[in-house]
Amino acid sequence: MNDGSENGQTIINEDGSFTETWMESLPEELREDATLKSIPDFPAMAKMLVSAQKMIGADKIMVPGKESTDEDWGKIFNKLGRPEKSDGYALAKPEIPEGMPWDDKAVLAFQEAAHKTGLLPKQAKDLFDWYNGIVTDAYTGSQKATQEAYDGAVAALKKEWGAAYDQKLELAESAVRAFGGEEAIEELKLKNRPQLIKLFSNIGSQISEGKLKGMDGVNTPNEAQGQINAILGDPKHPYHIKGHPEHAAAVAAVQELYRQIYPEEPK
Repeated sequence: MNDGSENGQTIINEDGSFTETWMESLPEELREDATLKSIPDFPAMAKMLVSAQKMIGADKIMVPGKESTDEDWGKIFNKLGRPEKSDGYALAKPEIPEGMPWDDKAVLAFQEAAHKTGLLPKQAKDLFDWYNGIVTDAYTGSQKATQEAYDGAVAALKKEWGAAYDQKLELAESAVRAFGGEEAIEELKLKNRPQLIKLFSNIGSQISEGKLKGMDGVNTPNEAQGQINAILGDPKHPYHIKGHPEHAAAVAAVQELYRQIYPEEPK
């Protein structure tokens, strides 16, 4: 029976383990090999040999080194399962809150970046879903904070104005309509901006009562220019004092005077 000896030197113990000096029987260039030093016994060596044989001819992926090029990395990513092109990532638009903007171009840019980075389809989808969740939560939180601020401001106005709230809201819309038309009301979204409601309500009230300086009626171009000159030449006029309670009304009055000088061309 073979006792596992080499040149009369026993290299395998009865339990199949290698002797402490078994590597001395190997050629000198193999004695310091780290792989061989990690093998505890003959069965382990047999398993390693079988595994190595199975690996021969298998579709292996080499670990890239420091000198690997982008092309080398690209081959590795492709073997791992990266789509052939960036549009190969299946990224469906998620359910988003009503009114939340969605940018298809940003999705295309993400796909290109994911492909260049070498992300696998599942990695790209997981990252895409995670980011959309962050954006959606931020949008929802912002909308909630805005609505709460609006509700609080409107509640304060209703408490201040009481039963006159609807009337003052109508005055505000009338003031905006007088200077900008229906489109201005829609653009400013007056009912969603409580502070503008109060501002334009005051302007509308003064317009209706004829209290605005320079708004005593329709003027001729010369009359309007004279009133503008008087306002601009008076440094104490509310028009020049931003903190004055009648500043906004004065600015509106000057704008109206200019409109009287330069009316829109008849259609």
